[in-house]
This record gives sequence, C-alpha cells and structure tokens, in this order.
Amino acid sequence: MLFLSACNSHNGTPAVIASDSIKLADTSKATAVKRDTLKINEPAIIFTNPSDEEINAMIAKDSDAFYTAADDNAFYNSQLMELADSLAIKTMDTNNPVLDFKMNSNKHFIIDLSKSKERGFPNYLFNGIDTPQIVDIDPEKNFLKKYFNK
Repeated sequence: MLFLSACNSHNGTPAVIASDSIKLADTSKATAVKRDTLKINEPAIIFTNPSDEEINAMIAKDSDAFYTAADDNAFYNSQLMELADSLAIKTMDTNNPVLDFKMNSNKHFIIDLSKSKERGFPNYLFNGIDTPQIVDIDPEKNFLKKYFNK
C-alpha cells in the first residue's frame, strides 16, 4: 500500500504538487520537447505508470506489496475512468517520464516523473487553467465536477 498512499491526500481533495521535479516554463523561451515527453494541451486526467526500472525495483523490494498495490491501482483507475467518462472528461494513459501541461496562459507546467517525489502510480488532474494536481485515488464525483466545471 506504500505506493497508493503517495497518491492520496488526507482530506479528500488532491494534494498540492511541490517538488524539485516541477517547473513553470515561459513559452516565449523556446524549450526543446523530448521524445519521451507527453504534451497535454487540454483538460484531462492523466494516468501515469512507473517505468520498467521502477517496477523492477518495487518488485525486488517487496513483490507482494507491489502486486497488491498494482491490483488496487488498476481497480481504482477503472472507477476513475468510468467517472471521467460519465462527466465527459478526457483521460490519458502514459509511461512517458515527462509531462508538459500547456496552460491557458501559454505557460507550460513541466513535471519530470523520473525526479518526482511522487513514486508509484500518481495520477494528475488538469483543467487547463490551474496547475495540475495529484488526484486522490478515490475522488468524489462532486469534486471532479467542480474541478472540471461540469
């Protein structure tokens, strides 16, 4: 369960992202986008997956805990995908290590998952206006409706 607790907030709302792996980039300064970068240009829920190296490290540390967490993650992600579908919220699934969120202000919010403190299976909410937030593994429908203005 170690991996899932990193995705949960304590009060039912997404946790604020704070990490050295995140930066706000000004689009007036050209930045190269690597092939391993997922560009997100519209509101969506982004489901991230650990790299093969991270998976192998988690299995080596405690394989039972990894498989339990992966199974729980798959269950909760399927529920979140169903909820997103019912609210017409786009979803994206990625194993790209870098996420590039283009905000309405034409600024880019970049998260390098390989350097992030959020390990395991973090998922992000992005409404196109505010900085992305880590989604609680079992969010309330009303919270998603409010966040995505549905």
